[in-house]
Amino acid sequence: MPITTLTTIINSTEGQVRVANFENSAESVTCPARTTIDIGSKSKIGWTIPWCTDAASFVYRHIRVEVQARGAIYCIWQADRSGLDAIRISTDENWHDPGDVIAGVSFVGNLRALEISPSGVRLNWEYNRY
Repeated sequence: MPITTLTTIINSTEGQVRVANFENSAESVTCPARTTIDIGSKSKIGWTIPWCTDAASFVYRHIRVEVQARGAIYCIWQADRSGLDAIRISTDENWHDPGDVIAGVSFVGNLRALEISPSGVRLNWEYNRY
């Protein structure tokens, strides 16, 4: 299983964005890695995008993005479903099989930047340009 690392989060929305990584926090679901990104800001992180292959594991194997100004919530994880190894996304806080593929660079492996805009979220290559 290739590892995809989220290195940067860019907030291009009209409000704060809260992001929580629930990876490996089965023992402490209430205490995942968290960060808040202000309007027009970016945050350098080093989170692995979690692998999740079933609904039971989803509670501790996803990244949750909350766009406060719009009340939108996105959940992000990796999964190889039906022969497509990709980064998945949901907008209802639930795991789906196979799950929608995230916009942008959705295949697994290497470094990514997560851009959050008024129209949604997308993954871009991380070129250290942010």
